[in-house]
Amino acid sequence: MDLQALLHWAYVIAMAVGALYFISLGTNPRGVPKYEYLIATLYSHLVGFGLYGNGTRSR
Repeated sequence: MDLQALLHWAYVIAMAVGALYFISLGTNPRGVPKYEYLIATLYSHLVGFGLYGNGTRSR
């Protein structure tokens, strides 16, 4: 596995952990609307898998 692929998957894992963190925060919103946590979760999920934004990888 080359360095670019390794960094890509490290980024995907980090974004997945971030999404799980936002999900856990959304279970007890503490004055923040639940849709804010939903947006943060979806954004981190989409960006983590390269479905939004640049998302380019060399082949």
